[in-house]
Amino acid sequence: MHHGWIQAQGYEGGQAQHNQVRIIRNFSTHWEPPPQRWYKLNFDSSFRVSSHCVGIGWILRDYEGKYIAVGTSQVHNVHSAFQAEAAAFLLSLQFVWSSGWRQVWFENDCKGLVDIINQGLDSVELGNLLSKIRHWMSKLPLCSIDSIHREKNQAADAFAKKSYDYHDYSRFNVPPEWLVKYFYFSFTA
Repeated sequence: MHHGWIQAQGYEGGQAQHNQVRIIRNFSTHWEPPPQRWYKLNFDSSFRVSSHCVGIGWILRDYEGKYIAVGTSQVHNVHSAFQAEAAAFLLSLQFVWSSGWRQVWFENDCKGLVDIINQGLDSVELGNLLSKIRHWMSKLPLCSIDSIHREKNQAADAFAKKSYDYHDYSRFNVPPEWLVKYFYFSFTA
């Protein structure tokens, strides 16, 4: 399965085509690791309509499923759950790039966002967020984004909901104790 994914990405022989669309049909509810030498970042958002604030959570693991880092942030002046998901992806892209990781497979449970990005579509609702996402994706030519079932994104979802308990931006090199059960359940259950 992973070899076919790498071929579809154009990565064979050290060459990569930029942000290729790929389709993986796997209906498992458990988190799955990316191909060897890749990282996987799961992200999610928690939108509060009353305050136009979004909490963002992301979790980065390597190809063996080992924990690398988690982070959380809050973004203000967001007006929809769809914008919240886009803001979460943008911050995830910026984190990955600034941390030096380049071969990253992003996963999220918002199929609409993933389709717009992978198909190169426009969105009035996303506006400038979409332009910023495409800018940061161009800095990461080996990145990819996929939509997954909610069950596979449990840990990122839990962290997004808990993000309001932290500062505007927090990064954890060791997962918070409360997150460990979500983190390992989605990989081992």
